[in-house]
Formats: sequence, structure tokens, C-alpha cells
Amino acid sequence: MSWYERLLSLHFTWRDAVDVIVVAFIIYNILALIRGTRAMQISIGLVVLASTFFVARAFDLPALEAISREILFYLPFAIIVRRSSRAVPPRARSNRSRRRRKCCPPSESAR
Repeated sequence: MSWYERLLSLHFTWRDAVDVIVVAFIIYNILALIRGTRAMQISIGLVVLASTFFVARAFDLPALEAISREILFYLPFAIIVRRSSRAVPPRARSNRSRRRRKCCPPSESAR
């Protein structure tokens, strides 16, 4: 049976159409929500990594599949570590020099 015959043998009902429309609406809104943010860049990277894994599996490329599998396994941990390191504020800088500049302009001899 060819792919064309299998396609014609599918029974597409109104429930299937509603299902496709709802899923398309959800995906569209998620993409619209993250458009232009860092989350979009991360999502694109995840799609590329997942695609690499599935292509490697489809063409029976064991080394690429193993590398992709390991990256996808450890990626959540790397994201957690990266996010937690950004949550810690950098060392506090001395605000004294800023305060002096705001309240007292430098004298002519200092220039």
C-alpha cells in the first residue's frame, strides 16, 4: 500500500478538525508569547538538538545519536546551573564615588 492510498484511507471527522485547530491555536499563542525573547532562542536550540537526535537515529548514526542523547540529558541541569548563577547579584560596587559625582561637581583643578 503506497503512502497515497494510506492517506486516502484515513477517516477525517469534524472532531479531528477541531483538534487540529485547537493545537494550532495553542502553538501559535505560545510562539507569540516567547517571540523576541531569550526563550525563543532557547526553543530554537532545543528543536535543533532534538532534530539532530532524531536524524541520527533515523540514519543509524550511533556516535551522533549518543552525543545528542547526552546533550539532551544534561541540558536541563546546565540550564538550572546557568539560571541560578545569574540569580546571584554581582559584587556590590562602591557607591561613594557615584554619590560624590552627583552632589559635588569636580573642581576645575581636578580636570
